[in-house]
Amino acid sequence: MKIKYILLPLVAITLCGCSKTNKMYKLGVYESPYFNSNYYLKDDTKDYVFTEVEETPLNVSSCNGLQGIKPEHRGGYVWEDPLGNNKEKLWGYHNNLGRIDESFKLGAISKLYDGRVRCDGLYQKSRAQLDKVGYNAKFPMTMSDCDFFAFSCRGGSTLETPLETQLEYNFALGFFTPDKDHPGQYIKHVYHLNGLKIDTDNSAKTDLVSFYFDKTNGLSIKDMVAMSISWECNDPQLALYNVTDDRTVKEKDHLAIMLYEVFFGNSTWYK
Repeated sequence: MKIKYILLPLVAITLCGCSKTNKMYKLGVYESPYFNSNYYLKDDTKDYVFTEVEETPLNVSSCNGLQGIKPEHRGGYVWEDPLGNNKEKLWGYHNNLGRIDESFKLGAISKLYDGRVRCDGLYQKSRAQLDKVGYNAKFPMTMSDCDFFAFSCRGGSTLETPLETQLEYNFALGFFTPDKDHPGQYIKHVYHLNGLKIDTDNSAKTDLVSFYFDKTNGLSIKDMVAMSISWECNDPQLALYNVTDDRTVKEKDHLAIMLYEVFFGNSTWYK
């Protein structure tokens, strides 16, 4: 299956840094002032019996499309279609999963379905903080079709002096579909996005990663019920600053992925 994807920089103008703890809101689940208390570790697929299928690894493509978020792009939403096909204003607001059905607005993970691609002053209320194992989320509906997938994120660390640079990350995206040959079991289709340069410890920047699904040989994520995102960072800069992507190592500062949004472009769903 041939898949192409693009890494799109999003530059935001903010009044305060997203890397700092927000003390203006009442603290709740995953909204602690302590970095290591905010990891989203829930695994909705822990009871799934599945076969993992490694799809063709994806190579980094050229940066195209969205050139940045302008000051008038209120609320942290993508202003235009990230793939350049639709000039609709507030595209992220009108095309997020929360607008598919009210069920996408329930639970802590629903913050990834509201169309916001950066914190815009909402801090932990707008993102999920992921360790390298990542997260596995079951959807309240089943997806029947989709053109492309996109996610918005940045890196964040516990360093007192922020890195404010780009680090190289590897991502693995998993999409769970029913195994038609084994009722009650699933197939996890895994796509690798390696060598992505992601802005880290820069409160004014997030990156939007997107790619098309090639439908010429059939859509492998048809009837998808759940997804996962995991990552790793082997950038040599981590060693220079004594930072690790492993949250279990206590002797070093920690690195996390701040995930703001997941999009399934032009998708249709059913219950």
